[in-house]
Amino acid sequence: MAGLLNSAIQVFDRYTYKGRTIVENQVIDDYNAKSNGAIVLERMAPEGEFEHMAGWNKVPDLMRNIDIQPDIGDETPVKLTEYDEKAVQVVHSSKTVSFEEIQIEVTNRDPATAGSAWGRQVGIAALRNKFNNAVAAAAGSILSAGLTGGLTLDKSGTTASASNQINADMLLECSGIMGDHFQEIRSWLMHSQAFIRFARNNLKDYQRLFQYKGVTVMEDLFGKQFFITDDPSLQFSQNSLVKYRTFGLLEGAIKVYDPGYMRNNIQVNNKTRIETTLKTESRFGLRVRGFGWNTQKYPTILQVATTGNWSRTANTDNADGPGVCLLHQV
Repeated sequence: MAGLLNSAIQVFDRYTYKGRTIVENQVIDDYNAKSNGAIVLERMAPEGEFEHMAGWNKVPDLMRNIDIQPDIGDETPVKLTEYDEKAVQVVHSSKTVSFEEIQIEVTNRDPATAGSAWGRQVGIAALRNKFNNAVAAAAGSILSAGLTGGLTLDKSGTTASASNQINADMLLECSGIMGDHFQEIRSWLMHSQAFIRFARNNLKDYQRLFQYKGVTVMEDLFGKQFFITDDPSLQFSQNSLVKYRTFGLLEGAIKVYDPGYMRNNIQVNNKTRIETTLKTESRFGLRVRGFGWNTQKYPTILQVATTGNWSRTANTDNADGPGVCLLHQV
């Protein structure tokens, strides 16, 4: 037998890519169609280690009435300034896994089938990691604005009490941070325990729009959407209490863009029996509305969730950022 290192390993490698691509394309299309545009998954190639998107900051009170009867007077011009949403590129990889090629050869299994199965598993894990990074980016950016005059409303209290549990009034008050843009919140990103408590205290007629490997999108009768996942960024401990973060996200708050790049590293090691090791690596970009990445390239997920690593780049209008945060109990 020629062994997997020859034509069969090439087939395995090719179908790994196909298997992953099919899984990701199906999920991305379904998710984007139903997620209301708060966390967006895109197919596009990041350009360089950091990608920049510039725009003009809003000029306050740009248009106003004038009196054309008096003589023409002087006016001090308002400086037009730019903002720079600096995205960061993330590299993620699978663990190194091993298998014995004789397992496939002796049983005469098709390497295309084996490659597709591995590719699907990689695709599922990669999507989940992208969702996790999107949640981490929401936490790192929104919380970086702080509590005083920032984007966070703290209703969590200092003692365990029903009055500190999430409810509809809290979400409404939190959306008020957006001022007259309060209705522009597209989706509430929350922990499953927070959603269960909210559903118990409020309307119970919800429609499930999307579900995939621990990520669920629900909608209530009034079109309010909930993005539910048990991400570590959505739960924390304070004063011996378990508390939760719920984020109200605007359109395009977080964008995850993937070029479809994937690389397999397949090596054959001569041991007692021939063992093959396999590792898959790929990359994606993270962009936050109104914020820029300000530190090292290729961050870990903990660094993505760290508040000091995101800087506000758009002007101080809260509606120019990714959204708001509510701190509460369940």
